[in-house]
Amino acid sequence: MKLYDEYLKRHCLQLPLVRHVDKSTLMFRVTDNSDWPGRWLMVTIQWVLNRGETGFYTISFITPNHDGYRHNNLLQYHASKEVTVEWDEFDRYILEWPHTLLQTGIRCLSNAEAHFEAWQMFQFCHDTWITKQPYEIQDIFFDSIDLSRSQAARKMSQEQALLYLQQECPTVFHAWKYDILGRLAVYADWLCDLIGYFDGTKNRPQQRVPTGLRDSTSRAICVGCETTKNSSMA
Repeated sequence: MKLYDEYLKRHCLQLPLVRHVDKSTLMFRVTDNSDWPGRWLMVTIQWVLNRGETGFYTISFITPNHDGYRHNNLLQYHASKEVTVEWDEFDRYILEWPHTLLQTGIRCLSNAEAHFEAWQMFQFCHDTWITKQPYEIQDIFFDSIDLSRSQAARKMSQEQALLYLQQECPTVFHAWKYDILGRLAVYADWLCDLIGYFDGTKNRPQQRVPTGLRDSTSRAICVGCETTKNSSMA
């Protein structure tokens, strides 16, 4: 447990935190295609250690390519939208960022939601490939994303589909495991909480925030900073 986590727990404060991370990913469902193509958006935050100089963060935006398997290019990086944030601006940037994000027609996904949506996204990237599989296999893939079925039933179908991929199509299985699922290994739940705090999907606590934790851009957000980051910037 980090020092600031212990402090909040001891004072019974339930506040979303800005966390300084080496790498973390958050997934969104696109509800308005004015800003982003397709139905999904992945946002990756990565700390870049700049040898001899102060490190910085890069924030990358990634969307899936329909039938991207054809060109071995499942995901599209939107380089023109990539953001570089200096370490001493990271807290302020992240605190102001949700106000901008909430205007771009996207909905933040929880960790559990993200894994289901990622599986749908994977099928989107292999759409035509799936239609070329035996009919019983096609049915398994469809059943795994059929919202009329229970979550447990969908999960069982997904496991069957993955077993088929692992045994019969290792290259496609590798794409799922590393290109898609691997990106969710370190999920930014903290950022999802922060965004939910701003758009009202998370209940705002009514506790008084200690003055020492109060940030200039928000009266109700605590900002945590990893000791390792501070030491690397010294």
